[in-house]
Amino acid sequence: MKVTILGSTGSIGVSTLDVISYANSVGDQAFEVDALIGGRNASLLVEQAKTFRPNKVVIQDESQFSTVKSALADLDIEVASGDAAVIEAASRPVDKVMASISGTCGLLPTMAAILDPSVVRTRSAITENASCQVASFNLPEESLT
Repeated sequence: MKVTILGSTGSIGVSTLDVISYANSVGDQAFEVDALIGGRNASLLVEQAKTFRPNKVVIQDESQFSTVKSALADLDIEVASGDAAVIEAASRPVDKVMASISGTCGLLPTMAAILDPSVVRTRSAITENASCQVASFNLPEESLT
């Protein structure tokens, strides 16, 4: 199963990667991390990229781009930065997207993942991290194909 983690350096993203590691180690499910997206924590994002070897890594903070790019230069990983790159990475064709960017910063990338027709998705609840309230999106059937 190919997955993208939006907010991989936050607590929910770190926990998600822990679950993926465990599942892969016991053979329950083979998860392939396609893209990791982090905000400002370049060192953790680099560590995650070296462990999971995604196809793409995005650091939202453009001032951290050169740090991440140089740290991953010896690996075959595409590195990008900025808001537009986050949205692009969110809409890559994958089986599942873990949307764990809190607050309004996570709204556009999450909506990009939901609305892009190339992303395989199912109806699910999306949690707003800051308040832990659950909001359900009622998508028309044709948008779920």
